[in-house]
Amino acid sequence: MWILRILLAVLAALPLTAGACPRLSDAMDRVYGVGNWHMRSAPGDGTDIVPAVVLALVESGELCIDRGDWSIKTQIPTDVLSGAVIRGVSSQASKVFYQRPDGAAFHFSGTMGKTGGGLHGLAIILDSGYGSSSAVAVKLMGDSFYQPDQMMFSDLYITSVQDSYWFSGFYAHGNQRTSPKGIRVVSIDNVQVFKSHGLGVWLSNIVQWSIKNIGVYVGIGAGNNFYLAGGGSYLTNSELVSVSAASISGQLNVTNITRFDLSASCQSIATMSNASSGRVFVMGCPLIGYFGSGVSFISN
Repeated sequence: MWILRILLAVLAALPLTAGACPRLSDAMDRVYGVGNWHMRSAPGDGTDIVPAVVLALVESGELCIDRGDWSIKTQIPTDVLSGAVIRGVSSQASKVFYQRPDGAAFHFSGTMGKTGGGLHGLAIILDSGYGSSSAVAVKLMGDSFYQPDQMMFSDLYITSVQDSYWFSGFYAHGNQRTSPKGIRVVSIDNVQVFKSHGLGVWLSNIVQWSIKNIGVYVGIGAGNNFYLAGGGSYLTNSELVSVSAASISGQLNVTNITRFDLSASCQSIATMSNASSGRVFVMGCPLIGYFGSGVSFISN
């Protein structure tokens, strides 16, 4: 037995294997020591995974999260997270519980031009006890120089526990950068957002995005809404956006966007003349307002 313990300690001290996706459990062993950390078993419980996440991402730029319930108690630095790839087993197997009332569980900023990366196969859950928080599950926002371009997000299940609500489940805001404009070239496939109270999904000044199978459900008020938006000028408005098979339990808000293709079901669709040059096919969405020039609108 003592030989096994020594071997485990030696392995935990070794650098992560080159070419292999580092496992979160291995990184936790290295940071805290074998047997000195534990997964979440109750609200607020669990050892903070952030130091282990930082270790893995600094060394390799990617992380594979094992099956189980994990706790985020502190903020992952954006300069470490930007450009990184984090993968879980699946959205119902690898679960990260955010245990803060503010900030963002995953904030990608593209710091110093570190673009790319993304999240795959995860549940991102706001733990109980935070009420209508100001926390965001996934946030994409940089500054006037850098934005988190060329990213991919797939198979994400974003929700909360009991009385807690995210402010926003997925929030992208590229308005600060105008040259080149916005957050560019992002792919989203099968992202489901539950239980927000502020902005269910908010996407502003996005360029060349492909979005498939996104859902917004079981929120409070505007937390049920999906916003495709911009800042109100050519350099801050969204363009070249494709959204297919979106399911919105609240309102689909389409403003400050041009050259877009959209199919969705929703309770209503609100728009203005600054949404132009697009194709819209919606089911069960009475129109509030009117589109601008060059929009083909079909409602069943």
